[in-house]
Amino acid sequence: MRRKIGQLRNAQETTHLDPTWDPADVLMFVNQLAQSWAGQSDLMPGSEEERASFLAARRAATWSRWPVSPP
Repeated sequence: MRRKIGQLRNAQETTHLDPTWDPADVLMFVNQLAQSWAGQSDLMPGSEEERASFLAARRAATWSRWPVSPP
């Protein structure tokens, strides 16, 4: 956990992440977001092409609202 918080602090220092956020809060938010999506596997499209499109749209929606550049 310390390593991840350190990475978030580094992102703040390099202006990739808003420095007003507490790194531990950011880590908790991302973790909870991922957990909520993991529990919704029944909502995933059936084919690989549909699944890839669905995940790309979710990532784009998340990153467009998040104060950090996508990986």
